[in-house]
Amino acid sequence: MQTQRIIKEVSGMLNIPPVGRQILLTLSSHRKGLFLKEIVRKTKRSERAIKHNLKKLHQFGLIRRKVVRTEKGKTAHIYHFQVRDFLKSARLVLLKRMKRLRELEG
Repeated sequence: MQTQRIIKEVSGMLNIPPVGRQILLTLSSHRKGLFLKEIVRKTKRSERAIKHNLKKLHQFGLIRRKVVRTEKGKTAHIYHFQVRDFLKSARLVLLKRMKRLRELEG
């Protein structure tokens, strides 16, 4: 429950869209991580929306992505969420935003 509260609070601060928040909540309950198709199935969102949000979440460092080989030998990504990494990355994003605000103030 604490993790869900953290995700909701930080998502609001960072202006993460509902799909992104749903991805974070889904990943937080699967310690071993999830593949794209699993996230799509569990969130009942389009693959396109999930891919777009995963890319943004990964760019901000809010989730981790690991390259793995499937049973058929294909390359795939598995996505992970860890509260510690999430909070650390969120803090950095917020600090950058604060710096930009200070610069705008002159």
